[in-house]
Amino acid sequence: MNSSFIQRVKNAENEAFTEMSAATCDSLVRYANRISNGSRNVSLDPESAVQSAFFSFWKGLKEQQFDFDDRQSLRAILYMLVKRKVIKRIRGLLAEKRGRGEQPASIDHALSDGQASEPRSDSLGPAAMAEALEEVDRLLALLPSDQMRKVVLLKTEGRSDQETAEILNVARVTVVRKLQLIRSIWIEDAAASIK
Repeated sequence: MNSSFIQRVKNAENEAFTEMSAATCDSLVRYANRISNGSRNVSLDPESAVQSAFFSFWKGLKEQQFDFDDRQSLRAILYMLVKRKVIKRIRGLLAEKRGRGEQPASIDHALSDGQASEPRSDSLGPAAMAEALEEVDRLLALLPSDQMRKVVLLKTEGRSDQETAEILNVARVTVVRKLQLIRSIWIEDAAASIK
């Protein structure tokens, strides 16, 4: 994928997007399959997760949400989206399997120290839960301020940008800017990890 092709993808050109998705689909399906294997309690279709990630990526391209200039940063975004889709689907399937649609416990206490809250469910098993918490803590530690960590924790509770801004007593645009910065930090980290 040369720079002109990357720019065509960034411009959301149908042909370039189709070519890019065909070129990356197999590796993304393998990745989705690999990360979903840690959850033996659910049956997940990795191809469906990848297709959902492609849809989100396409929508994001149309809304100019993604900033990438080369193959590595493009791949980092795609891998991040696939990982999010797999995790979201596993959570949904586990909730469905438990037969209740409860929301996770509030993480208010986590806001005070910037650490991930303890999970309420042991459905994934202790090793997978410990690994997930370590990854959350690692990602939170990459952020340079407590306020950015609080933004992440509030957004994982499902709060809107406006609600997050009100809780933190800042303008909504500040939350949006913080989220953009958080994404760029995490995309850079993801790009470095797949080199």
